[in-house]
Order: sequence, then structure tokens, then C-alpha cells
Amino acid sequence: MSNGKRKGNKAELLAAKWFQAWTGMDFQRVPQSGGLRWQKADNISGDIICADYDHNREFPFSIEVKSYQNINFEHFIIGMKSNKILPFWRQAEADAERAERIPLLFMRYNGMEAKTFFVVSYLNTFRVINRLADENPRTYFKVFNDDYKLAIFHSDHLMQLDYFKLKKSLDNVKG
Repeated sequence: MSNGKRKGNKAELLAAKWFQAWTGMDFQRVPQSGGLRWQKADNISGDIICADYDHNREFPFSIEVKSYQNINFEHFIIGMKSNKILPFWRQAEADAERAERIPLLFMRYNGMEAKTFFVVSYLNTFRVINRLADENPRTYFKVFNDDYKLAIFHSDHLMQLDYFKLKKSLDNVKG
């Protein structure tokens, strides 16, 4: 197994544990790192899934997980073609659309604390998250281009929310 694959698997396991801690439900890596497609299982999308029998069909998110040597947010500002975040987002968005879920991209780079991720979401999703938060995030990015209106924020901001309240608030939000 390549070092990159090992690092990706580790990030997916960390994200599964993160979601388990946040929701209280079981989360598992999708076999073949999200590449598995079952004929009648449109609820299987992204890199990790809610494996809790009572909640997996109602879980609102499709979760893509990426671990990279570094994540260069400045590439958005200077318009570099080597920006990795947008291709990651497009993958998350495509999986979520197929499963009729809301995309979340969980990213980390080398050296980050185990329970820490950058989260990318639609700006509208972030607004719902922010409205429910006891404390607004100190730092977040808004990313606008011709195709996307995104927010990038720290996973701790999401962790402070009651998952079930957020799920209920997101029921009517798309993009």
C-alpha cells in the first residue's frame, strides 16, 4: 500500500471517529475509499457513511475526506491552477448529488492534530451552521467564483452544535 493511500485511509478513520463523537452514531469507511458503487444503494456516497441502521438513510451529508501534504488556501486568491480544493469539492459535490445529500469536504494536511479538519461546505449550509452556533467562528473563508459559493471553516465549529438540531434545520437547505 502506498504512503498516500495509507495517509488517506488514516484520515478517513479519523473522520469516522470525529463524526461518531459528534453524532453518537457509528460511522465507517466506504470500501475502496468511496469508489464503491452498489446498484440500489444511492445512500452510499463519499468516503465515510453513517453505519447506524436507524439513521443511515436520514443522514443528510455526503462526506469526502482528503489528506494532503499541504493545503494552499492562497491558491484561491491568486487563481493558481494547482489549487487542489476545487477538484476535491467537485468530487464531494458529485457524490452528494447522486445520493441527494449535502456535500461536506473534510480536509487535513500533514501535522494537524488528529481531531482537527478544515471543513468545506456550501455557503448556505454554513449559514445554517453559523445560525445554530453559540459562538461564531473567529476565522473562516468565503470562496466565491462563477460556479461556487463556499465556506471553509474549522471542524470545531461544527462539533459544538447539536447534530440533531442541525439536521432538522438543514432539511430544507440545498446548496
